[in-house]
Amino acid sequence: MRRIISCFIILSIGLLSAYSQNYDGYLSDALDEYDVYKKDALTEYEKYRAEANAEFAQYMREAWEKTNYEQPIQPIRIVPSVPPAVFPDFDDLDFPGDNEIPFADDLIFDWDDEKPLLIPLIEPVRNPESKIIRTYLYGTACELHLGAQEKIRMKGSSEKDAADMWEELSSSDYDELLYDCLAIRSEKNLCDWAYYRLTQSASQTIYGYSNEAVVMTAFLMNQSGYRTRLSRGDDERMHLLLAFDDDIFNTIYYTINGVLYYLTDKSDPESLYIFKHEFPQERALSLSITKEILLDEDFTSVIHLKSRRYPQLDAELVFNKNLLDLYRDYPHPYKRGNKYSSWAFYAGTELSMQIKEMLYPVLIRCIAGKTQEEAANMLINFVQTAFSYKTDDDYWGYERSFFPEETLFYPFSDCEDRAILFTRLIRDLLGLDAILLYYPGHIAAAVEFSENIPGDYLVFDNGRRFLVCDPTYINANVGMTMPGMDNASAIVIRLS
Repeated sequence: MRRIISCFIILSIGLLSAYSQNYDGYLSDALDEYDVYKKDALTEYEKYRAEANAEFAQYMREAWEKTNYEQPIQPIRIVPSVPPAVFPDFDDLDFPGDNEIPFADDLIFDWDDEKPLLIPLIEPVRNPESKIIRTYLYGTACELHLGAQEKIRMKGSSEKDAADMWEELSSSDYDELLYDCLAIRSEKNLCDWAYYRLTQSASQTIYGYSNEAVVMTAFLMNQSGYRTRLSRGDDERMHLLLAFDDDIFNTIYYTINGVLYYLTDKSDPESLYIFKHEFPQERALSLSITKEILLDEDFTSVIHLKSRRYPQLDAELVFNKNLLDLYRDYPHPYKRGNKYSSWAFYAGTELSMQIKEMLYPVLIRCIAGKTQEEAANMLINFVQTAFSYKTDDDYWGYERSFFPEETLFYPFSDCEDRAILFTRLIRDLLGLDAILLYYPGHIAAAVEFSENIPGDYLVFDNGRRFLVCDPTYINANVGMTMPGMDNASAIVIRLS
């Protein structure tokens, strides 16, 4: 028996050894084939890219077309028709019974639509003599390699000058710079807007605030696959125009072949001479934020937030200033043709993992073992009373929506900010579906509870029941509509 087992073991070892040798050989052959394929693909792409850039630069030498700007679109102003109400904080007050309320419209917006990243086939040979460029993106240090030994200088701002610089940028001397930008985009989970700011920061680190920096930013964005347009004003200043999948408020734009291109450099030239030629396979920038952007940490001082009615909901938070800077710089987006969609964008953006790890354990501990009604009342009172109310006009001087993280940070917020934060907490902590509810001049929320909770509610989607919840109606429980709201004019804004 032992001899049989020994023979079996020896045979098994022999078979495994033979299998291992065969597998190693197969793997080696497969890797060799892949290396050949990769080399051929890179060679083919380099040829294609060189031809595309040469043709693009040639078109760039032709006269650019003068185009007038179009007026920026303004967001919906939240001007309360009635001041925010305060419900008397007494437990023995009668609670209203069930009351189905009408509403005017039901809108659906999907903001989880970020396009797959475009990854050009660029793998430059590292030059030991390349310069290391250190730039900053929202306080985050980024190192880039620049193979060119001398800066390109434009003689002027004519079409020929721009084309000459584009041709020089198309050389292999700038492949390392482009490759590093793309690598940082991937490593830091940069959304398209943050990537644009990276290329702009890198270009300005090299050239300062100059026409050369604008052309280099346009080149880096273009070679990364984005739809952009170079332009020039009557003052000979160069500008970069960006096309987005959707639209942004408070920013002038130019329409080119049916596509809206936004001027995001805070200038407002009445007209621009625009280079309108398309580059192969370009795509518009996405405004979605579907991943947490990984910025260096620079913490604020401690922010203390506490519910007035439920003092056990007591959290101390510190925020990443760099992320707050990104949020404050972010364009104010909306789905093309519908201003209401802007609030769905902010409500669809998650809190950072850092804030979740500080805030959510406190909230979860307090609502553990509670009914949905009890837990929701605790969460809504936290949002109602942890910070002060102030309109955007009073605090900022213009209409501005907050990302959920900003509402937790800033000392003041208005109804839209609180409704956005509340729906974020309800979805994350209770796993319930929530909507925003827009009244003229006011925004509340509504939640689809699986428990039967009395109060004002809406019914849609074949009997789905959403209970009104107003984070600005101070001390009010879920199910209570703030006085003065015209339910018949309410618009339902669904969230992803």
